[in-house]
Amino acid sequence: MILRATSYFSPNVVTIHAGERVVWIYGDGAKEPHTATSGACRGTDCTGGGKKFDSGKTLNKAGHRFEHVFKHPGTFPYHCDLHTASMVGTIIVKPKMTIN
Repeated sequence: MILRATSYFSPNVVTIHAGERVVWIYGDGAKEPHTATSGACRGTDCTGGGKKFDSGKTLNKAGHRFEHVFKHPGTFPYHCDLHTASMVGTIIVKPKMTIN
């Protein structure tokens, strides 16, 4: 998953299986801080969804990364704490695949 400075996460919806890791990578050189923070936003209110993960303001130059392993199925909205109107996304976690 790539985050573009000042504008968006791409792709903004990702589907994975439980136990898999999502990696957010700061994809350009604007040097403006961003976060990858769990929770849904309504305007500037991002209290929905709780804080299951939070990168903090550590994503602030090209190549910086934040990783999170999703252990349980569910739908996990997330946002950038500094750009709540434009930088939002969703991680959809399906049950772990089993091999018979």
